[in-house]
Amino acid sequence: MQKTSRRAFLRGLGTTAGGLVLVPELAKAAGSARRPNVILIMTDDQGYGDLGCHGNEHIKTPNLDRLHAESVRFDSFYVCPVCSPTRACLMTGRYNYRTGAIDTYLGRSMMHGDEVTVAEMLGAGGYQTAIFGKWHLGDNHPMRAVDQGFHESVVHRGGGLCQPSDWPGNTYFDPILSHNGHDQQYKGYCTDIYTDQAIRFIEARRDRPFFVCLSTNAPHTPLQIGDSYVQPYLDAGIDNETAKVYGVELRTTHKHGVEPSLDKQQRAEVKKRFDDSPVTLVGIGSNENFDSPLPPVLEKAIEATKAFVLLSHDVGGSGVKVKPNDLHKNVPREKTIEQIGTALNTLGAFGEDYGQQIRLEVHGGCSDLPTMKEIMDVADHPNVALCWNSNARDLEGQGLEYNFNLVKDRLGATTHVRTLDYPTTPSSS
Repeated sequence: MQKTSRRAFLRGLGTTAGGLVLVPELAKAAGSARRPNVILIMTDDQGYGDLGCHGNEHIKTPNLDRLHAESVRFDSFYVCPVCSPTRACLMTGRYNYRTGAIDTYLGRSMMHGDEVTVAEMLGAGGYQTAIFGKWHLGDNHPMRAVDQGFHESVVHRGGGLCQPSDWPGNTYFDPILSHNGHDQQYKGYCTDIYTDQAIRFIEARRDRPFFVCLSTNAPHTPLQIGDSYVQPYLDAGIDNETAKVYGVELRTTHKHGVEPSLDKQQRAEVKKRFDDSPVTLVGIGSNENFDSPLPPVLEKAIEATKAFVLLSHDVGGSGVKVKPNDLHKNVPREKTIEQIGTALNTLGAFGEDYGQQIRLEVHGGCSDLPTMKEIMDVADHPNVALCWNSNARDLEGQGLEYNFNLVKDRLGATTHVRTLDYPTTPSSS
C-alpha cells in the first residue's frame, strides 16, 4: 500500500467537511454562496492588563476597546509565555511541543515543515491567505510563511525587528522586510506598513474569501515609537521608562552579541543606545561556573567573570549572572560547595568596586534549593545574590514552600522564571 504523508492527508481533507474540523464554522459555510472572511489580529508581548477595556486606567486603546465591546470573547483561552510556541499552536491547532516550536531562539522557534496550518487548509478551500508582520516560525524553506500556506507574506525576520536575525541597522522605521521570500525596504512605521499592506490585500479581494493574519511585532521591545505617541503619557505624569518599557538582561555567547571583546568605543555605543532608549539594562547573563575540580579551569572562569563585570559596568548594567553547575564524582561534596562559595565571594568583592551585583542562577546538577542554601552560606558576601530559576527540583524533599524559604532572603535583583506551561514547572504543578 502506498503511504501518504500526514501533510498530504490533512491538506486533502481541507476540501471536505471532516478536514475543516479546526475551523468548524468555516466548514459549515464552505458550501454556501457567501463564505466568511477571517482577519486574525495578534499583537506581540502585550499583557492582559495592557488594554483600557481590561481595566488599565492609564493606557488609551480606544480601537481595541471598541473591538472588545463588539466581539465574542473567549475568557478561558491560554497562551504559552513566549511567542513562537503560541504561534505554532494557533497556526496548527496542535500542542506546540508536537510542532518543534518550543522556544524563541537557538533553532527552537522553527516549526516543522510538515505541519499543516490553518492557512493551508483554508487555501485548499478556496481562500486567499496573507500574513503581515511577525511569523517567527522559521525564515528558511520549508518553514517560511510562504511555504506554509500563505499566498502573500510581508514579514520581518526571526523574533522581531532589531533582533540578531534581523538586518543590521534595521529599525521600526523604514524597515527591510521579507515580501514573499524576497527582502525589500518599506517606508513608514512598521505597524502602519503591516496594516496598510493588509488593507490593500483585502481591498483587492473583496469578491473572494480571504484569511488575513495581521501580526504586529509591537509592542515588543525595543519599543521604538514616535514621540507624539509617548508625550500624552509623559504629560499625564507617567515616567519615561514606564511610558515605554521596563528592563532587559543581555545574554552573552549565544544571544545578543555584547561580549568582553568589545572595545571602549563599542561599549560606549551600547551604553548610549540604552541611555537614549526607554529600555533599562539590568545586566549581563553569562554561562560562567565555578565547580570544576581543575584549578586552571576554575581560575579561567573567575577571570572571565571579572571581564563580564567590567563589561556590564561599561555598558550601564547592574550585575552579572553566573551558574554553580554540578557536583562531581570522586570530589567531596563539601569541597565543591566551598569552592563555589569562595569563588563567589571573590567576585562579589570585585563586583562591588564597580557597582555590579553577582547573581548566582539556580542552575545545573546542584540546583536543589537546600544545596543552593549551602553554597550561599559560604558565599556570604552581601554583593552575592541568588537568581531563582523555578526548577522542578524545588518540589523535592519537604516541598516548594519549605525549599523556597531556605533561600528567599538571598534573592537578588533578578529572577529567571521558567515557562509556566512546562510540565515540571513548580508554578504549574
